[in-house]
Amino acid sequence: MGDAETRTIVGDDPQKIQRRAELLKSELEGSIHHYRRLAKNTYRMNVGIMVLAVGCSLVGGIGGLSEQIGTKVVGLFALLPGLLAVFSTTMKFQAKANQYYRRKDALKALRHRLIFELPVSPTEADIASISQQWGELNNRMNDEWERSLQFDWSHFTVDKAPRTEVGAPPIKPANSL
Repeated sequence: MGDAETRTIVGDDPQKIQRRAELLKSELEGSIHHYRRLAKNTYRMNVGIMVLAVGCSLVGGIGGLSEQIGTKVVGLFALLPGLLAVFSTTMKFQAKANQYYRRKDALKALRHRLIFELPVSPTEADIASISQQWGELNNRMNDEWERSLQFDWSHFTVDKAPRTEVGAPPIKPANSL
């Protein structure tokens, strides 16, 4: 909402407060629609990649067994499922879709509160409270995205720390006997 628009609707006038509530409701509905679309598209992309991987595996397997496809083509179809799985896992499509659905559901809860839980004549504080909760929701969801969903190469690095089995005693150096 622009500064000029905000200035024109702030005040004690019930019509202005109602207009502010309608603007907030409209923005919430736009965001709900946006995140629903993102969730569906991301989920479909994840399913599509998995179906493509299985399809490549089937074509490669059947082609290799039937000897109707050349070995280079069979090799290509054999490589694709692994590459697609790494791509899908690296891009975290399922986790991203789940986060979009959670955000959409939280926005719907705010819209529900705005429409059904506020008094018939809400105050400026009531409207501001929902707007503030929306801001807090955005901050939480963005923090989660940055912590766990953004693309990084860290899982491709080699951990150089020594590994021991769970419950196994630590390995003592040979000269400590």
